[in-house]
Amino acid sequence: YGYGHGSNKASFPGRNKSAKRNRVLNTQDIVMTRLFSEFGIGTSLRHQDYTEAALRGIKDALWRNSINFAEILGRSKSDMILEVEIAVQSPSKVDVDKLVHAFPYGKPRFSISKGGLDVWQADSNIPAVIANVAISLSFEGQIGSQ
Repeated sequence: YGYGHGSNKASFPGRNKSAKRNRVLNTQDIVMTRLFSEFGIGTSLRHQDYTEAALRGIKDALWRNSINFAEILGRSKSDMILEVEIAVQSPSKVDVDKLVHAFPYGKPRFSISKGGLDVWQADSNIPAVIANVAISLSFEGQIGSQ
């Protein structure tokens, strides 16, 4: 899944930050063509649950779309690479293993970073958690070079 089992920290191995992010990504020996990006916001208003806020952000991004790039390109949905970037104030509190099941197909790869918001409420001792999520769809190889 793009992260070490048993670890909440994740990254995209070998990402070439100088590559044009909206076109071709180089990850170690793999060239990927990014086709689509979608964004979502998720919250945990009463339980300070960073994983639940991230899951709701993933669902917000996914459930508004019907992504049929695989069929258009003659590829399998299982070949889709889904780069999932999540930003919350406490990245170590996101359990990535609980997020994998939100994806009905494809290969999700997770990157968790500090961001989002913790909003303190006047009537509570814990903050409302807001997670920001970006999901990008890619396939291995350059499109049209099959």
